Amino acid sequence: MTNGKKQNILEKIKTSVPSIIGWGSIFAGSYSIIEFLLKHHDIQIITKISHILALFNIIHGQSIFTAFLMLILGACAFRRKKITVWLFVITQISYITLWALIIGISILDHSIKYLLKNEITYITTNLTWTILVLVVIIWAKNEFPSKINKKSLKIGLLIFFIGELALMIFSIIFQAVVYGKDQNLSDAILWFIALALGNRGIPLPIIGREIFNNSFVTYFISISSAIITLIALRSFLLTNIRVNRTADQDLQLHKLLAKYPTDSLAYFSTNNNRGIIFSNNKQAAITYTIASGVALAGGDPIGNRENWNNAIQNWIEFTHKEGLVPAALSTTENGARAYKKSGFIIKALGDEAIIDVPFFSVGNKNMKGLNAAKKRTLKAGITIQCRRLCKIDEKELCYLKNKAAEYRNGDERGFSMASDRILHSIDFDQMVVTAYDANKNLQALLTFAPWGTKG
Repeated sequence: MTNGKKQNILEKIKTSVPSIIGWGSIFAGSYSIIEFLLKHHDIQIITKISHILALFNIIHGQSIFTAFLMLILGACAFRRKKITVWLFVITQISYITLWALIIGISILDHSIKYLLKNEITYITTNLTWTILVLVVIIWAKNEFPSKINKKSLKIGLLIFFIGELALMIFSIIFQAVVYGKDQNLSDAILWFIALALGNRGIPLPIIGREIFNNSFVTYFISISSAIITLIALRSFLLTNIRVNRTADQDLQLHKLLAKYPTDSLAYFSTNNNRGIIFSNNKQAAITYTIASGVALAGGDPIGNRENWNNAIQNWIEFTHKEGLVPAALSTTENGARAYKKSGFIIKALGDEAIIDVPFFSVGNKNMKGLNAAKKRTLKAGITIQCRRLCKIDEKELCYLKNKAAEYRNGDERGFSMASDRILHSIDFDQMVVTAYDANKNLQALLTFAPWGTKG
């Protein structure tokens, strides 16, 4: 095997570390839920799997709280958060320190010679694995470039503390009703902490009684605590990135739209709420919007097809750095192939309808509904006009803008590719369709974004 091939294999392993940690954490979280549901059943296979997971330091437990923590860790890994590296390094160093203490104490008190062969094998295997994981995570640390957003951190902590405090107050009130004067405040808080951490049914000697094994309240507190943690950590993971566009970027984007063939959704890339990532030579670009931690590209890449792949790679690197999940919507077949080449999974969602004007006729038998609508419109005295935005005078344009604002008051019904502006002078090529009644009152307004060099 050549050095080049070895290097490629090592790079592939390094780039896959976040995914491996992510899927491993999801498995541990899902398995913890199974353990929680079957904790009162003695199932040998569950016990064996638990021993194997413990051998390889995979955190799990009979707790919804633990399950949710592992699922969140998986989300951190998939979003390439730096905190993933710190958590793994601290955990592995803790395991190594623990084994060092155990072995050191065993040597000092001469008990090491009494260790059984299987115990020595277990310790050796676990220690070797721990060191290996520590080395790998440090080696692949650059694959986790995404920082935790400070605002998201504050919101997450606020949700967690307020939610848990409210749940603890409910728990204390419940215990006061059940136990009355026999229950003191410290016992009530300890009981809540045990349930919040998922230790349902575990005897607490300090309290002097066992937590109810089958009480609805114990399930309610454990699951509610886990849900609060999930909501808080979701806020904690969100990336609050402001999409900033410069005048130079807008100019370059419009040049690419004018110079190269595009798909029918390309013009929506000019929306001011979309970010832009260019290829190295500025001859191709990806435009995207951000929602719930997803960087969503709309339509095909813009510009020279020879540079699409480079633009996509630059965009993917950006999403990894910011802890975003890259996704693309409504591409053509050419765009889908380009994204697939960069590792995306393609899903067919639907087709768009394109009217070929020279071959379109209302005389077609399938156009009965359209003809009926046309007759009703003419009978009502409606006048339809189709004009370029640049051909409409300022007075009428001001009237149309006010009516558009009036029409759009309420729930937004626009598609994800709808423009973030209407009747803006920058869209001078836009086709504006108006419907006026006999009294010159506007009844309907429709705009069409230009497509291609012919508009």
